[in-house]
Parts: sequence; structure tokens; C-alpha cells
Amino acid sequence: VDVLGSLKQYALFTSSGAVANAATSGIVGNIGTHLGIISGFTTSTQVGSKNTANAATAQAVVDLAYAYAQIKLLPNTVTGHLAAFGNETLLKGVYYTAGAGSLAGTITLDAQGDSDAIFVFKFNGAFSAAAQSKVILKNGARRCNVFWTSEGATDIGTFSHMKGTIIANAGAATMAANGNLEGRLLSTAGAIGFSTG
Repeated sequence: VDVLGSLKQYALFTSSGAVANAATSGIVGNIGTHLGIISGFTTSTQVGSKNTANAATAQAVVDLAYAYAQIKLLPNTVTGHLAAFGNETLLKGVYYTAGAGSLAGTITLDAQGDSDAIFVFKFNGAFSAAAQSKVILKNGARRCNVFWTSEGATDIGTFSHMKGTIIANAGAATMAANGNLEGRLLSTAGAIGFSTG
């Protein structure tokens, strides 16, 4: 699902809202907001740039709206899964939850040898991951092919290990202390919060 455009360069981005970090984090990728401020990164290590209200962030706003719309248009292939995910192995597909959803424990995404296998989790409500949640990629699964989208806020708990691109639509996207994100944390309209990750 090659829909990210300029967002491929970002680790943290919101179209409208603040981007704040607590304590010391390490980030590879750009950090940006088109309408807001960036704060809390003075003691952190970043490989990338910080962008606020410039041509790059204007393009990122367009690209994020497009990416979210395209992901929403993907046909749902799994609609009967419980709203709570975790402690299970899942095969490729587009998993749709009619309301809010959650992740707790360990979830293994098994590509069965297909490096192009897509894993999309669409929540028609908020999404939360409990503390110490973990996503494992298996048999060729790649983080660039994993997407998590929510209608509203996304909240990732402490000591979590997430993989993939996380998009909160019209809500805040936060990752609590001591987390590890191999991917991106994005919001179409809401604050981005990060801590010691």
C-alpha cells in the first residue's frame, strides 16, 4: 500500500496540533506539524528535520489526507473479529472493527512467505494498546505494509513495541513512556504525544 508520499520521511506528524515529547527519546525520521508547535525534544536524539508551517508540512497535510482516504477505501476482508486484539496470530487482510478497538498482549502478523502481504486494522472509533503490547512480524511480514487507523484518538501504552504506520483521524495520537515504534505516528487533526521512546 504505497500511499504515504512525503510522509515516508516522517516519524511523527500532525496536520493540526502540537507535537510534544517528554524526557529523552531517540527518533529516526522527520517531525512535523502544519498548525502547531514542536516541543520537548532538546535532550533527545533525532536523525531528521523538524518542520512547522512550511512547504513540506503543507504537502504532508495533503499526503496524509490522501493516505487516510485510500486506506479507508480498501475492501474489508475480516469483519467478524472481536474489537479486542492480542495473544494471537493473524494472516494478511483488512481487519475492520465497527467501533472502538484495542490491543493487549502479543499479536503476530504472519505473511506466510509473502513479502507483499498487507495488514490493515481499521477502527471506526478510538484505538488503544495496553501497556506492554507487542507486534511481531513473521515469515516475511514488513512494517511498511502494516497500518493502524482510528476514528478519533489512538493511545499506545507504556513499554509497548508497535510496528507499522498509525493514523489517528481527528484525534490525538500518543505513545506512553518506554515504547518502541518501528513506523510512524500520525494524526489528521490532533496532538502528537511521545515519551522516552
